[in-house]
Amino acid sequence: MSYPTILANIPNAVAEAVDDERGRQLRKFGNQLHKSNDLWALILAEEFGEVCKDILDGRNVRTELVQLAAVAIAWIEAVDARQEVID
Repeated sequence: MSYPTILANIPNAVAEAVDDERGRQLRKFGNQLHKSNDLWALILAEEFGEVCKDILDGRNVRTELVQLAAVAIAWIEAVDARQEVID
């Protein structure tokens, strides 16, 4: 399988930041593959809310965006893991 073109063009600093955050989440919370889509939606909404709050407060949103991206990746991992069980 070839790597998607859009993701291949993500700057290394961005990819590394999201990867580091995903690793931090795994160390802090462990494997969260068991969570439902409803719960993942709430977690992602909370992270999005933090991005919006930083915008309103005039702060740099990068850190919160990285956390948002890492949570989205975790949710995709959970969906894929559940699909493997179903298939």
